[in-house]
Amino acid sequence: FSQFPDNSITMLNYGGGPDLLPLLYAAHKVKRYVHADYAPNNLREVEKWTKGDPSAFDWQGHVSHCLGLESKGQSVECREKRMREVTKAAIHCDMTAEQIIPTEYQGPYDYVICSGVLDSVCKSAESFNTAVKRLSDLVKDGGYLHIEMSYGTEDSKCSGCYEVGGIVYKTVLSVTKAQILEAIKAQGFSITHLLQYVDDCEETAGYKDDAIYW
Repeated sequence: FSQFPDNSITMLNYGGGPDLLPLLYAAHKVKRYVHADYAPNNLREVEKWTKGDPSAFDWQGHVSHCLGLESKGQSVECREKRMREVTKAAIHCDMTAEQIIPTEYQGPYDYVICSGVLDSVCKSAESFNTAVKRLSDLVKDGGYLHIEMSYGTEDSKCSGCYEVGGIVYKTVLSVTKAQILEAIKAQGFSITHLLQYVDDCEETAGYKDDAIYW
């Protein structure tokens, strides 16, 4: 986010769960932040924190670590205040719907992040292409789409289940890296960053997680 002037960008966290880390790192650059998720429990957690509810998850340890990396000399209290000030809504989203986000929050945004969503929702290359098109419609011309996901190989697939916010998601990794890049380029994006690591766990051997920015 260092390339952006302070207080300059609009940001959407699509399928963000209860996780405020993207906002934590971007707070001083963001002028308007919208948090979207499918699970009502996750949205309630975000709302509790933004309202200062003492029962909400305590992000202070994460904030302190972030500020240490930045070396800005800002206090934890100031960063948390900024995060709350720029958060405008915690809203429901559904990638499988024709309209994946409510009309009044469709943006477009300077920066859209979608982490751990498409590899759970998309069961085929066709559904992945549709999802990327829907996400790209939320991004301003010249803006950024940041996707984090796992993907399979040409000759292997992997499935599993996990629970977030009281909802069980089944993951079926059937989209390859080549298909991911093809879908992204078809929407007119160019790749600015591609970060990759290989998961060596026995259950998911051969599967890879990417953080890709377009």
